[in-house]
Amino acid sequence: MGIQIQNNRFLFTGRRSSYAFAVTKKSEHCEAGFLRHLHWGGIISMDDLPNAETLFRSQIGVNGPRRVEVQAQEYPAWGGQLRNEPALKISYEDGVRSAVLKYASHEVQENHLTVILCDDRIPELTVELHYRFYPQFDLIDRWSVLRNNTTQKIRIESILSAAWQFPVGRIRRLTHLAGRWGKEHSLNRTILSQSKIVLENTNGLSGPFNEPFFCLDDGSAGEEYGNVYCGALHWSGNWKIAIEKNSYDMCSATGGIHDFDFSCALAPGESFETPVFSGLFSPNGFGGASRALHDYQREILMPQTIMQREMPLVFNSWRSLHNTVSEERVLQLAEKAESIGIELFVIDDGWQKALGDWTPDPVKFPNGLKKISQQMRKSGMTLGLWAEIESFEVKSDLYQRHPEWALRYQAADPVYVHRKDMGRSSLILNLAIPEVAEYLYDSLDRLIGENDIGYFKIDMNTYISTPGWDAVPKDRQQSVWVDYVRNLYLIFARLQRKYPDVIFENCAAGSARSDLGMMHFFTRINRSDNQDTLDILSMHEGFTYLHPARSAGGACHISDESGAVNGRSLPLQYQAVAGMTGSLSIACNLCKASGEKLQLLKEYGDLYKKIRHIPQFGDLYRICSVSTSKAAVFEFVSKDQKEVCVVVLGHSTQFADCGFHFQLKGLNRNYIYRLTAYGDNYNSEIMSPLPETASGAGLMEYGVDVPLKGDFDSRLLLYRNV
Repeated sequence: MGIQIQNNRFLFTGRRSSYAFAVTKKSEHCEAGFLRHLHWGGIISMDDLPNAETLFRSQIGVNGPRRVEVQAQEYPAWGGQLRNEPALKISYEDGVRSAVLKYASHEVQENHLTVILCDDRIPELTVELHYRFYPQFDLIDRWSVLRNNTTQKIRIESILSAAWQFPVGRIRRLTHLAGRWGKEHSLNRTILSQSKIVLENTNGLSGPFNEPFFCLDDGSAGEEYGNVYCGALHWSGNWKIAIEKNSYDMCSATGGIHDFDFSCALAPGESFETPVFSGLFSPNGFGGASRALHDYQREILMPQTIMQREMPLVFNSWRSLHNTVSEERVLQLAEKAESIGIELFVIDDGWQKALGDWTPDPVKFPNGLKKISQQMRKSGMTLGLWAEIESFEVKSDLYQRHPEWALRYQAADPVYVHRKDMGRSSLILNLAIPEVAEYLYDSLDRLIGENDIGYFKIDMNTYISTPGWDAVPKDRQQSVWVDYVRNLYLIFARLQRKYPDVIFENCAAGSARSDLGMMHFFTRINRSDNQDTLDILSMHEGFTYLHPARSAGGACHISDESGAVNGRSLPLQYQAVAGMTGSLSIACNLCKASGEKLQLLKEYGDLYKKIRHIPQFGDLYRICSVSTSKAAVFEFVSKDQKEVCVVVLGHSTQFADCGFHFQLKGLNRNYIYRLTAYGDNYNSEIMSPLPETASGAGLMEYGVDVPLKGDFDSRLLLYRNV
């Protein structure tokens, strides 16, 4: 496994796949120097690679060699005969608005390959193509760096991270994630025709209307079978991915920072680096692709200090306190939280002096937060805080000192965000300004360090609509979208390095920044503000196409208001079992809860602590979908295959049909597993057709029968190898 290079041919070989491209030589149908894609799919050898110069001649036909030579480039720039989505579009000061990129050199260090391309007309303009290969996941990280070594200023009109090319004639279907507030991570499937489909987001965040992620297959792949290609962009601002199928049945996916309202002047000596665009091939269907992406995030992207720990049982104050937060009420709730076994107590919105002034409200917290944090520690809990760091209120000290820090057009009236329930009017801070980023870092550094904060949840409840930055030259003002996101990353990269034991949660008006860029710093995602458990089952299915289940957070999996969105009444047990597929949190009003309810909450929490290591560190198999079955079934298998946790969540039973049958996946066929089932009255073993012991082969071949009754019945099955 690894990277092989031979005669300017480049071959990546992983556990189950190969990826290859080559530098073209001069031929009848092709000029020399183009970087042409050759193969992405099952494992092949260097000797099996096709000829780069004539690969597409039969598809192009009578259109001639000038059309052939620009096909399937690894990084196509706009110019010459290119008619596909370009990865690069630039303008020179001399009036030329195109470039033709040719191979110059390459360098490889372990599994990181760098290929240098240069403009055929002006060789001082170079593009570095980076390929970081993870053979254990069959995954490649790609990004590019444009370097202006010329003597003239260059204007970047579009600069994307990578162009992925797929086998000719084998791509028929697109799967992607889309939605809106309260309906994030919805699975969408589309049959491709000769067209261009652009997945995009242009509100300054990466979602929620589309997410920077896609899957492609031939239309026949399933959860555990078929060839699936995936792409995921590491970017939390405006982005686009163009899925293009041309008249010759060739398919490509070109993506990166959106060129919407974007341009950037690049002076001599300056460079521009794009975000990472990851690509993955799975011969084991969508489930195999998801498990590889989960392992990649858990082992490579996410902060390892946190990833080696189990996610705690969380209590969030929002539903209990809303805008009535105070020291007295928090300590009162904390006493109840301790009684049910809460490990992490999060004070949500309302503790701060004002948005922008990240110090405790002196009236609500006359003794500050340190006293509360110390009391939490004594009780065996950790204190967490919420902050909407990208906004500042008009009444804040920060706004009074620096109104020019607002993200706005100075020649137009400011656009305020009004929130009546909190008595708040605010503006968005311009994080593209280095002084703003430094102020935020210093404020959060003091807040976390001085108050012993163990968990920090950010929020962003406003889409960007006035991206004005008048303080910089006009040819740099449209780069505000990019500099904003880069500085957001810098803030949390610094905080994460300084506080490696702090859990950072990514929330943005629900789940509007659910992308791999944020996963470098955040180990928990607010999957959605919608906590209707039946809705969660659909969202969790889509969420886990990309993200590990352990990242699925949210303020209240178990809540008094789980029916707020649809007016649906949902049993506590149902909420609890669903919450155990991610990072369980409770947001009931504990001060008003009965003794019976508190006891149930404690039992749910105790079971979560008992089984959480399996969903959080194991492999996920999506056995049944709530959209096509009367129950959603999520199976988690430990890496050593000795422990299995199966969550069964029915939504309705009709015609006295209470039995539900399914087969397990991913077990060791020769192991004997003993079952403990939780269901009726939750903490007692249930009588059912479930055998107490069974082999892995039996559980996978014959399967499991689970009784489900009525609406919103649930079971949790725990298998251990004996």
